[in-house]
Amino acid sequence: MNNNNNSNRIQDALKSIPLITLSLLILNILIHGIIFLFSLPINWYAISAHLVFQGQYYRIISSAFVHNGILHLFMNMSTLIQLGLGLESRYRYIYIYIINFLLLIIIYC
Repeated sequence: MNNNNNSNRIQDALKSIPLITLSLLILNILIHGIIFLFSLPINWYAISAHLVFQGQYYRIISSAFVHNGILHLFMNMSTLIQLGLGLESRYRYIYIYIINFLLLIIIYC
C-alpha cells in the first residue's frame, strides 16, 4: 500500500512539471548518467574557446548538458524546475533557455 502511494506521488509530481522543463530535465540527467556510466571525461564535451575555434563546434551544444558532478547537476536541475514552473509557455521558455546558454558561451569565450 505504501509503495503504491509513493509511486502515485512521483507520478503526480512529474505530471506537474511542464513539458519542455521535463524534457530538459530528463535530457540533462540522461547525458550526465551516460558520461558517468562510461567514465567519459567531461572535458571532451565542455566549452573551450580555443577548441571551438579549431572546429570542435559540437562543444557549443554539448556544454549545455555537461555537469561537473552530481551536486552541480542537482543544483542546475533544481533551478531549471523552479524557473520552468514559472516561465514555461512552450516557446517563450525555450527561447530564454537558449539565450541564457548563448550568453554564457559568449561570457566564457
